[in-house]
Amino acid sequence: MSEQPLRHTIADWIMGAALRGAGMAQLVEGTANRLLAAGVPLARAHVSFRTLHPSFESVSLVWHRGQGVSEHEFVHGASSATEWLQSTFAFMIDQRIGLLRRPLTGESALLDFPILHDLLAQGFTDYFAMIV
Repeated sequence: MSEQPLRHTIADWIMGAALRGAGMAQLVEGTANRLLAAGVPLARAHVSFRTLHPSFESVSLVWHRGQGVSEHEFVHGASSATEWLQSTFAFMIDQRIGLLRRPLTGESALLDFPILHDLLAQGFTDYFAMIV
């Protein structure tokens, strides 16, 4: 890998791949694989975005190490569902927080959202979320 910071190397790859017509799933998978190759202990990545689709309000792409990317579409109005309202992202949007990190194990563990309990049960040790 070049001597430029990892974020620039990956950002350059994302921009180049997007300009060559890569789909969102390819961008998510390629980014996750590059983070893994750089030594980031990534087990799961989740990217969501709003759409202008008449039926779907948003789309989520979830990458799991060794399994690839799965895509989930959410119909308009689903954002009022309990699962969404109890999510880290709803909290971050409501509180205008751009970054959220939660250790899932050890003395500093903080499991204040349902998803964190689920991830801990799956063997995850740390949670990081960012809204861009």
